[in-house]
Amino acid sequence: MFDFYTCQIETCDAEIEHAYTLTRPDAGQDDGSDDLPPLPHKRRSHSKNAPKDVHVRKHLKRICGVDVTAVHGISASLAQELVVETGTDMSKFPNEKHFCSWLGLAPKNEISGGKVLRSATLKTRNRAGQAFRKAAASVMRSDCVFGVFYRRMKARIGPAQAAVATAHLIARVYYRMLKDKVEYHPLSVEQYEQKYREQQLKYLKKKAAKLGFQLAPV
Repeated sequence: MFDFYTCQIETCDAEIEHAYTLTRPDAGQDDGSDDLPPLPHKRRSHSKNAPKDVHVRKHLKRICGVDVTAVHGISASLAQELVVETGTDMSKFPNEKHFCSWLGLAPKNEISGGKVLRSATLKTRNRAGQAFRKAAASVMRSDCVFGVFYRRMKARIGPAQAAVATAHLIARVYYRMLKDKVEYHPLSVEQYEQKYREQQLKYLKKKAAKLGFQLAPV
């Protein structure tokens, strides 16, 4: 029975490979997709059911024009789900705000008299939005920019809203990659922390100047 089911799985893998070859066969013939850099090792990320002969990353790079699996939190299987749900043409969304709103990752503000009474994300069954939430869940403890962002937001607004905010950030990166056809070049944690510190200093200086004070280093 084990040998029989193994043969069945191999047949499915061959069908998947055949389906990929029929999807946009004229796209990216000479884009260097055969020389994709190896992804960083992820703990507990081994999948015994992963296709053996299907070059998922190569096909996704050919179809999308960029390697979306390079984004932290987006695995090959999750990237397939995202491409199926969102497509590769981002021109139907004017900007990333519209894209995140369609995904259900943007808050809906209830405003009365110019004051925000309530702000919360709408409940939606958008599968792409759920996929980005799964991507956010996979980086919560990782040592990357998204992981640092999640832990910082968790201390401010709680774990549930921090997960949505992280999914929102990953979705913006995904949108820009497909819209502008640019590869993902992440900041290091040190660079991210330095950039965040500079933003905080800029805000504090502006706040102090508004109150008639001036910041000075200790």
